[in-house]
Amino acid sequence: MIKKCEQCLKEFKTYNSKHKYCSRDCVYKSRIGTTWEDLYGEKKAKEMRIFTEEHKNKIRNSLLGKQQSEEHYRKTLKTAFKKGYKWEDKFDKKTIKEMLEYFKSKKGIKRPKEIGIKISLSKLGHHVSNKTRKKISDFFKGKTYEEIMGKGKAEQKRKELKERMKGNKNPFWEHRHSKNTIKVMSSHKLGKSHEEIMGKENSDKWHKRMSGKNHPFWKGGYSIKDYKNFTNRFKNLIRKRDNQICMLCGKHREKMQTALSVHHIDYDKYNSIPENCISLCFECHALTNYDREKWIEMFHNKLSKSYKYDYLKDITFEVKGRYL
Repeated sequence: MIKKCEQCLKEFKTYNSKHKYCSRDCVYKSRIGTTWEDLYGEKKAKEMRIFTEEHKNKIRNSLLGKQQSEEHYRKTLKTAFKKGYKWEDKFDKKTIKEMLEYFKSKKGIKRPKEIGIKISLSKLGHHVSNKTRKKISDFFKGKTYEEIMGKGKAEQKRKELKERMKGNKNPFWEHRHSKNTIKVMSSHKLGKSHEEIMGKENSDKWHKRMSGKNHPFWKGGYSIKDYKNFTNRFKNLIRKRDNQICMLCGKHREKMQTALSVHHIDYDKYNSIPENCISLCFECHALTNYDREKWIEMFHNKLSKSYKYDYLKDITFEVKGRYL
């Protein structure tokens, strides 16, 4: 038997005279905007709307932990929730008012833990597309907690985060970044100032907090004094001695944007002699600010092996610079 579809008006073969549509998509499209009363009548519609508790529990248990397929989800969005969808197109004004009053009454009420667990289980394994992630990140960029939540909630959120990330509770406790992650983090900051990375307000606060007496390595203005013997000629001599290579990582000057920095091994800026100076790149020079005793031993061993310098233990250099 050949019949015409009432929705798409295409011809299709059937063995049942009651069939009106060629596919399920046409059936779903035909039912948009219709009610159960239009399809089944008032009596059956009332019976269908009345669900017993046993039937509700069966439906809930069958749907727990399951996820809707992407194809079915897209079809429902295309058919029922098109662009420009509004409540006024589907509901009356009275029902809209009742719904708004209901949502307003629920403001400030917290969900019980059981419902929260059920919602989280239903969303497990849900994949978020890159477009939605970009939209979320663009919405929250440059905004503070006060702008998003308000002052009261922002203070509570900060307190919760502090308590949650203290000491052993922090997941990064007793861990360190790998070398690859450190390189990636440093590459994003290269050539950028503090204002570009942190903003003007945060950069000013950071400079005030880490300048002068507030700095942990403050020594009463010791760094302000002039270097008498630490000249450009002396620096170039040490760089040539080390063949324009960082003595820690082995990077050559040609692969760097800036010149090699000359480091004082015993951290005495007036003790500028070849036995007490070594050439380092910018990244390796920054590492020498911590664990000074370790670095002194390491650099002494390196220079003694490569240039056969003799170092005495527990004795610092008292000889002043010889190269002007």
